Amino acid sequence: MPATDPEPVDAERADEEGGRPRRSAEVFRVFGSRNPHAFEGQPSYPAGDVFHKVTGRWELNQARLPAGDQPGKRYDVFVHLPSHGGQANVKYNFIPGDNTVGAKADYCHVNQATRSNGSDTWFEFGTFTFWKGGRIEADNLHDAGTGDADVAFDAMAFVPHNSKVTTQACQLIDSGP
Repeated sequence: MPATDPEPVDAERADEEGGRPRRSAEVFRVFGSRNPHAFEGQPSYPAGDVFHKVTGRWELNQARLPAGDQPGKRYDVFVHLPSHGGQANVKYNFIPGDNTVGAKADYCHVNQATRSNGSDTWFEFGTFTFWKGGRIEADNLHDAGTGDADVAFDAMAFVPHNSKVTTQACQLIDSGP
């Protein structure tokens, strides 16, 4: 059940709630919700169990992204991990969008329980380049899924990258400049 046209959440409010991101950002909650609640409580299931699959999708404002034959737009990407409701090791898929530079999709696994440690927190994935069609997706299916660890889908922040220093907590393969 992917989100459609997520609405931005006030980045200053996100700063008050979780301490990050601090720069101008597009912050989206899954399913376009503006309320402060995460979509959570979906157990993680084995990778092939499509009957129980729930997918979260976060898309940047497509009108602000360049066409595939133009240089991509780089963003520092953060995910909000709530204090409760997420205990699974979740695979976040980074899809750059259609492009002519050969940028491919990449992914990052985040253990929601150990990264949040029972507190609301922002986890920084690193820097990634997007074009039209670019997005991030996550679902509740993975190889070690047993149906007893919950997955939380919450806010994602895309902060325009403006530094030569790149933090890569997830070692994303970024095709940006």
